[in-house]
Order: sequence, then structure tokens, then C-alpha cells
Amino acid sequence: MPKMDEWIDETIKEPLVNSAKQIYDQLNGKTEDLKTLVQDNPKKALSLMSIPSFLSLFCLSLNGLVDIIFVSECGEASLIGVGIIQSIFTIMVGFGSGVAVATNSSLSYAISKYVSNKNVCKIVDNSVVLTLIIGIILSILLILILKPLLIALHIPNIAINEALTYGYVLFAGNVFFFFSTVIPAILKAEGEIIKTTYAFASTSILNIILDYILIKVLGYGVLGAAIATVICSVICGCVLLYFITKSKNIHFSFKSASSDLDFQIMKKIIKDALPVSFESIVLSLFGFLANMIFNLLDSSINWAGFIASYRVYTFAIMPIIAIAEANVTITAYLYGQKNFESIKNLLKYELKIGCLISIVLWIIIFLSKNFITGLFVTDGNMMEREAIEYALPILNVLLIIMPLGLISVSILQGLQEYKKSFILSTLRSVILEILFGFIGVLIFENVFMIYLGIITGGLLGCLISLYMSRKVINTKIKEVANVN
Repeated sequence: MPKMDEWIDETIKEPLVNSAKQIYDQLNGKTEDLKTLVQDNPKKALSLMSIPSFLSLFCLSLNGLVDIIFVSECGEASLIGVGIIQSIFTIMVGFGSGVAVATNSSLSYAISKYVSNKNVCKIVDNSVVLTLIIGIILSILLILILKPLLIALHIPNIAINEALTYGYVLFAGNVFFFFSTVIPAILKAEGEIIKTTYAFASTSILNIILDYILIKVLGYGVLGAAIATVICSVICGCVLLYFITKSKNIHFSFKSASSDLDFQIMKKIIKDALPVSFESIVLSLFGFLANMIFNLLDSSINWAGFIASYRVYTFAIMPIIAIAEANVTITAYLYGQKNFESIKNLLKYELKIGCLISIVLWIIIFLSKNFITGLFVTDGNMMEREAIEYALPILNVLLIIMPLGLISVSILQGLQEYKKSFILSTLRSVILEILFGFIGVLIFENVFMIYLGIITGGLLGCLISLYMSRKVINTKIKEVANVN
């Protein structure tokens, strides 16, 4: 037995422990410099960065999904009200996403070009201050216009009060939601990726506990859901701020940020962030406009079915978004080194992995649609149950085709082709998906034709995005060859 124990320790236990420790240290930015890792093995860098990105996005999306699940028990009006506000909220967060992508790409590019640490810190300082300013302005604006906006959108009367209650509280915490978008981008560029996961994972668990207490136990309904989400966002934002004050290269503080204010840097960030912000808003606008399509169908049951299935879709698409987010950082590093052949090979690899993951996820959703429906419908409302079961496998066909578009666009963002990525995302999400969806409701007045229209538009948009990204990469390769 002692010899067997020694053999197990030497051949299995120790290699596994050492391997796990090595992966953890790489994710935490302690061993191998991210620049070296990206240059030597971009595929390995992608897997190392995608895992914590996925876990962070998973935890972040879990908050919205848990809110919907708990609130659905309060009735159809609560489900619609929260669904509408979450659609508006994701549009608003698009501004923060723009700053996040622009900051991540700029930092990754600067680090790969060996820009001085002082200048790197100035990019970070101005990004955080800009995030604070945008968050405050949008909080005030959204709270002021929320009620007239809901009325103008012809939200069902039964859902307006629920939407207002949830929205006023949620939008009051905008600044911290923005911090939770921008600061992870800074940590990714630094190579300290796993810290973001710590913050999101702990606050997601807290959000579930608070939702249960405030909604199930105390009966606060949508108000309880909003309070729980804001409390968690405040804690998460503060934790992330603490992490960048202790980062290995940044050492951020508001005191240093005030002395580092540079309106030229802010102007550059805003210039780069605007197309990405509009792109994020456009992507979020899909959920908002799709809600309007189902409003035209004049069927609250089918509308509730869409809200539930779309929430599952936004949750299931997280692995692909994680790959796309990691891809921005890696592409920006490779762009700084003019290594476009690696970018081309990486795109092929990502598309294979992304499509495989999406197919597996769709199969899981199809096989477990009864269980998933049970999370949203706990009473005997058979019509609502049937609507959700019907919508889940159809709408989530988008999962299978979306890697082609999201990964292609992330390549363009890493190459700082922000205008092209904005145009392509707009073409797919608004012009094609929504246009075909409106055709389904206005001409056919049929819920299946709405879903078919959205899927058809998405497929066309994704194929165009893939074509354009490959064209840009090939152009860059020819430019480098001509110079050499």
C-alpha cells in the first residue's frame, strides 16, 4: 500500500495539483506575463481568459435570471414589468460597455507596445473617472424620463406600476453597475483575470439570498428584487475598485486620478467608446424592440413566453460572449505585434469551439425545456407554460448561429475597427433581426413567423460579419507583407 500511495502521489496527485496551481497563477497574473502567453500560444491564452470571463458573466447574468424567476411568482404583470425594465437597463449599460471595450483594447495595445507604466495608469485613471461621470448623468436622466417613456411605449397598464417600482430603484445604482462593466476590462488587460470572478460570484450568491428573503419571505415583490440587485451591485463595485487599487501595475486611487485627469485621453476614450457603446446599445435594443413586436401581437401569454425564453437565451449565450470578450484582449495584443496570421488562425479555432458549445447548449435546452419552464411557472397556468415550452427551443436556435457574428465582431474591436463592428452589429440586431421579426407579426400575425424572421435575420447578419472580419484580417496581412 505505501508503494501504491507513493505512485498515486507522484503520477496523479502532484501533477494535478501543480497543474491547477499553474492555471490559477496564470489567471491571477502571477507567473507568466500575458504578453508572452499571447505571443507564444494564443489558443491557450484564449482558454485561460475565457474561463474566468464566462464565470463572471454567468454570475452577472444569474442576477437578472434569478430576479425574473422569483418575480414570475408574483404574476404576469410583474414578469412583464421587470422584463421591460431589464431591456431598458441593458441599453443603458451599453454606454459602460463601450468605455470597457475601448479601455481594454487601448490598454492591451499599449502594454503590448511596451508603453510606460505611467501612461498606462493615466489611461486607467481617466477611464474610471469617465465611468463615474457617465453613470451619474444617466442615473438622473433615466429616473426623470422613465414614466413618460413607459407610457409612450404603450406598456400594458397592469405592468406600469411594477415597471416603475423596479426601474426607479435599479437606475439609482447605475454608477456601480458601470464600475462592474469597466473595471473588469482593466483587470483583463492587466492579466489579473480571476479577481473579477471573485467579486461577481460572491455578490451573485448574496443576490439569491436577498431575493429569497425580500420576495419570498417578506413579500416585497419587484421592489425586493430591485433592492437586492442594487445592494449587490454596490458591494461588487466597491470590491472591484479595491482590486484595482491593489493591482500589480496600476495602483489606482481617486487622489492620483484627480491629478492624472487628461481631457485628451478622455476624448480619445470617448471617441473609441462611442461606436462600441452604440453597438452595445443596438445589441440591447434587440430585446427591447422584440418586446414591442410581441406587444403588437396582442397576446400577453406569448409575450411572457418570449420574455422567459429570451432570458434563458441571454443566459446560455454567456460562453460565447466570454470567448468574444477574451478575444478583444488577445487580438489587441497580437495587433500591437502586427501578428495578423495568428489572429486569422485564432478566428478559425474560435468559430469551431463556439459553434460546438452552442449546439451542445441548444440540445440541453431542448431536452430540459419542461424543467426550465417549471422555473418560471409554478402554478397551474397551462397557457403560459405551453407558451414558454414552445418558445424555448425555437428562439434559442439563435445560439447556434450567433458565434459567427459575436466572435467576428470581437476581432474587429480588438483591431480597433470600432465603426465597422458597430455597423455590422446594427445591421444584424436591428435592421435584419427586428425587420424580419416585424414582418412576421405585421404580415403573418403568427408567433412562429416572428421567431423564424428573427432567426433568419440573425443568420444573414452573422454571415456578413464573418465575411467582413476575414476581409479586414486579409487586408492587414497584405499590408504587412507589402511593408516587408
